[in-house]
Amino acid sequence: MSFMERKHHRVELGYGARILSLAAEHVCDCALLDVSQGGARLAVLASEMVPDEFLLMLSTGNAVGRRCKVEWRKENEVGLSFVKVVDAEQAMKAHRRARLLETPCP
Repeated sequence: MSFMERKHHRVELGYGARILSLAAEHVCDCALLDVSQGGARLAVLASEMVPDEFLLMLSTGNAVGRRCKVEWRKENEVGLSFVKVVDAEQAMKAHRRARLLETPCP
């Protein structure tokens, strides 16, 4: 896609980031190559290991991330769109609550 066809201006980066499942479980580390208001491009070891929807943690020390949807895949790159801002701690609590509700009482 050419620069003129893009909805949002992209900024080149080179930051390390982390991909988590929607249940807030670690999937893999990645590199954030570029980012815009609407999405980003990631470098990964293998694009097939990245789920169709996931949480992208923009830094290892920060609990706030973005829910993302894969828009395209190449061998070792993934293009994504941002779905919404996600608090990873809240996501983990919700996942634990759901597990508790699934567990039958003795």
